[in-house]
Amino acid sequence: MSNRYDTEGMKSGASQIESELRNFDSARKEIDRIIETMGANYFRDQLSGQFIRLYRNEAKPAAEDLYKTISNFASLLRECSKRYSDTIDNGNSFLLW
Repeated sequence: MSNRYDTEGMKSGASQIESELRNFDSARKEIDRIIETMGANYFRDQLSGQFIRLYRNEAKPAAEDLYKTISNFASLLRECSKRYSDTIDNGNSFLLW
């Protein structure tokens, strides 16, 4: 049977995910800044160029996709907790969509 602890746990989980996403986004931006700065100013050989291209073409888009996916999951979790809470408030013990 559903209860308030379920919804509070879902809300807490969503908040924790969102907090980690902010940390991830900050680190992602810092890495991007460092690589772009170093690439523009210091890396001039072929291997460094390959590294920067690999970063730009694969790692950076993959990190952006991961961020979007986890962000969407946190939004869905928050929406589910709201609907679940509303269902409980209406006296129903089952989650109905």
